[in-house]
Amino acid sequence: MQDEADLRNYFTHEMLDKAVRLWTRSSIAIIDVRNSKIHSDKPLKHYRFPSSMLIFTYGGAAIIQLDQISYQSEQFTLIHGGKGTELTIHPTDAILQTYMIFYKAEAAPFYKRDVHRLLEHINPFIQVFGFSPNNPIFFMEQFEEIHTRWGERNSLHQFHAKILFYQLVHRMYEELYKEDVQFIEPDYVEWVKQYLDQHYREPISIQHLTEMLPLSRSMLSKLFKQQEKKSLQEYLIEKRLEAAKKYLLNSKATIQEIAAGCGFVDELNLIRMFKKHVRMTPSDYRRKKIPYNINCDIDNDSHYSYNEGGLDKLAKFKGDGELFMFGQKKSRDFIIVAAMSLMLLLSACGSSTPSHSGGEASSSPTQTQPTSDAGKKTGETAAQTRIIKTIYGDVEVPVNPERVGIWVYEQEIHSLGKTPVSISSGSYQNVWPDITVFSYAPDKEALMALDPDLLITYDDENFYNEYKSIAPVVNIPLATSSEDTLRLIGDLLNLSDKADEIIQQFNEQVEESKKLLEQSNALGKTAVLIEPLADDVWFFDNAYGRGGNILYEYLEFVIPDLVKEKMGDKHFMNVSFEVLPQYCHADYIVVVTGEGYDRLKEKEIWKSIPAVKNNRVIEFDGSVLSGRGLDTQTLSHFTDSFTAIK
Repeated sequence: MQDEADLRNYFTHEMLDKAVRLWTRSSIAIIDVRNSKIHSDKPLKHYRFPSSMLIFTYGGAAIIQLDQISYQSEQFTLIHGGKGTELTIHPTDAILQTYMIFYKAEAAPFYKRDVHRLLEHINPFIQVFGFSPNNPIFFMEQFEEIHTRWGERNSLHQFHAKILFYQLVHRMYEELYKEDVQFIEPDYVEWVKQYLDQHYREPISIQHLTEMLPLSRSMLSKLFKQQEKKSLQEYLIEKRLEAAKKYLLNSKATIQEIAAGCGFVDELNLIRMFKKHVRMTPSDYRRKKIPYNINCDIDNDSHYSYNEGGLDKLAKFKGDGELFMFGQKKSRDFIIVAAMSLMLLLSACGSSTPSHSGGEASSSPTQTQPTSDAGKKTGETAAQTRIIKTIYGDVEVPVNPERVGIWVYEQEIHSLGKTPVSISSGSYQNVWPDITVFSYAPDKEALMALDPDLLITYDDENFYNEYKSIAPVVNIPLATSSEDTLRLIGDLLNLSDKADEIIQQFNEQVEESKKLLEQSNALGKTAVLIEPLADDVWFFDNAYGRGGNILYEYLEFVIPDLVKEKMGDKHFMNVSFEVLPQYCHADYIVVVTGEGYDRLKEKEIWKSIPAVKNNRVIEFDGSVLSGRGLDTQTLSHFTDSFTAIK
């Protein structure tokens, strides 16, 4: 379903004129007309359109899902979708009346060339949209009359039904031309909830969620909080905890196995979340709900309550596990204060910095005043800092950061020979198997425990505001060129010379690759970069990894105009399988492999694409290749793959 801006693009007078011309130049066949009632206790679920369809609902409000996006429908709604569109209708009221017209459109032989040219811009027969008509009575009566005529099974009456259908379509476009129709509003929060309900066991990135929706991360977070009275992260944790409780009570799985099966990073993360939200450990929960259950999990450290003389009984710790340093009924604030006190004490013990004359420790031992000579060593060994300008203002960073947390830019820090304390990409766990892997919304306490002195991530203001109290946050926009990104990170890590050396070597390799591409007649040709997911395909330019920067910035492949125009300044877009051929009209297709691609390969519409027929498909395995920054492995893979095609 197109977002609001996209709908405006498709329902301009120019695009509507092209759509109407396609209707007049196509042969329309009505396949069936149906009238049915949908009850609130028996909703229509996951109905897949067998053909193009026009649907009219009346008699009450409903929650309508089109291709898994939820919409709030009022009393009268007109819905259109192409073959393969998935529809779910949940009536809010007891009963909802529906009319459905199934139809098929084919290009009339005389207009075939004109039709194909128009289809490059718009295909009205597969468009997915819905709106509340300004004249609902006309539509209700017209659908009823079409249903009556069609049901008489007489050729003359069915011909009449087809005439009435054209009148119906004409009135629909009349309303769209007026530009005052009320499109049904997408309920993105409901879609996100359903996604989290289905995928909570997997590592979930809030950024990845927003990439699937026409909303910014901040807007999605705001809408979710308003509607659900809790944050996305809180909802996700609740889902995982609900699942963990079920397995604790209904299985003999260990805490470690339950943590892995419910989406937690590890068992310690599960234990922390249980203590925070359930006020007890998982083993305590299991023992209290299942009497006489003996368990030897890592968190088997339950304490008895205080009595008048002190602890009623003392837990005996054997082996590793979380330590109850401050008792079971400690507050979160007390823990943080105590942890910070311990960190300050350790910092003071490990530093040779002279104490103040008054004998008091500095209130900010990890920072110093910025100096104009930040790189010069003084008689003190305290860390020095400098000020750099970022998209969210000036940030004071250490001159020589040692403990760096990285999000997205793992390839850059790896090429510079620096080992971070945390990463966000699971694909780099082979490189740094012992490094902590965080999502795009890391647990603050877990991040603080790593004691980072610098955090580097993409342009996300929420991240900056949320974690700047833990360590300086430097946000690098995703659209920054690969070379500028590496230079900036090299400068932050005091490795500028190393960054310049990498850039020079990479550009020398690029020149060799371009010579090989020119010999293979591939240089300067068009290419699309796609990643098939559930029921649609995502297109990317140079800003979202997957080798896009190397493909378009360095090897000089060209994005087709139609794809570039639809992307706009978002750097990505998604389309349904049905319209894939018109957007994959390129010399080459670079496709990210995975389950989505495995499904797509079996579809006839994929096999019909010229680049596929001509074996001009380059596969990109994101689990093996970084596909970000100046990645020589991705460069070599693309060079070998393109030159191997005859």
